[in-house]
Amino acid sequence: MSAWSHFSGRTNAASKHRGSERIAMSRQRNFWIPVICGGMILTIGIGARQSFGIFQKPIAADLNVGRELWSFGTALAMLLMGVFSPFVGNLADRFGTARTVAAGGMLYVAGMLMIALATEGMMLTLGNVLSGIGMAAAGFGPIFGAIARQTPVDKRSVALGVATAGGSFGQFAIVPLASILQSRFDNWHTTMFVLTALSALMVLLAFGLRENRAAGFGPLGAARTQSTQNALQEAFRTQGFWLLTIGFFVCGFHVSFIGLHLPSYISDGRSALSGSSTSPDRCCGDGSAGTICAKTCWRCSMHCAPWRSWCFLRCRCPGCPCCCLRRRSGSCGWARFR
Repeated sequence: MSAWSHFSGRTNAASKHRGSERIAMSRQRNFWIPVICGGMILTIGIGARQSFGIFQKPIAADLNVGRELWSFGTALAMLLMGVFSPFVGNLADRFGTARTVAAGGMLYVAGMLMIALATEGMMLTLGNVLSGIGMAAAGFGPIFGAIARQTPVDKRSVALGVATAGGSFGQFAIVPLASILQSRFDNWHTTMFVLTALSALMVLLAFGLRENRAAGFGPLGAARTQSTQNALQEAFRTQGFWLLTIGFFVCGFHVSFIGLHLPSYISDGRSALSGSSTSPDRCCGDGSAGTICAKTCWRCSMHCAPWRSWCFLRCRCPGCPCCCLRRRSGSCGWARFR
């Protein structure tokens, strides 16, 4: 009886070991699915938001309102996106990232639709509020969490870098697309309807972020007993959190402020609308490439102290290519991948 129990125990242990190997192999094959889906969600969401600068003059002329109204609505959306980020992270932990991102995508589409149908300033502001809250739920926080939990440790940095670059690529691709549509239709309502239809893909792509919580993903995928308040207190005590927060001020000026006002400023100087959209997307394209390159170079430098010192000295030289790459990629991306 004891021999049979011993044999059964060994058989069960071997079966569990084979099952864990199959789970690990499944994770190894499928971790690019959330990376691609998450990157595409960021591409659409952030890209559509950054094209709002193209609509500043048409909206002001059509609705007979000042440009400050559209600027206020966009700024309010960005602030709400930051305020709601901790809360949507908690919702993602409780109900799953896919559901949270899908709900955020629906709110985002509803806000875009309200903006497209706007006939007065109040509808513009409410549409920006909805889209800002939706972008918080379908933004970097929940998506990065899902990617980190489903990606092997040795591939996690590259996966997060690719997903981050998706946001910059959206600005690089969708801003010129919106400019072309606006030049062809000469109607900001129609162009906004097209962007709204494109944003609806975010809801479908959210299903690519589904997680197999029963499979077990180690500490990151284990049951969470930490409350939101404790998590925020722990974050406030972490140096990396403050560095990352300070880095995002670069996004506030470089991405949001310039992206919103530069097209109108260039257009006021009697430049073509298509030409006014190329400056922001060039910056975003450089940021996308800089994000991936900076992460790759940093991983290589961690294996060699002289190489790490050489990169540091080169980045301190004002005219060197490394310094230009660092400035273009932004301190936000640099701090994120340390």
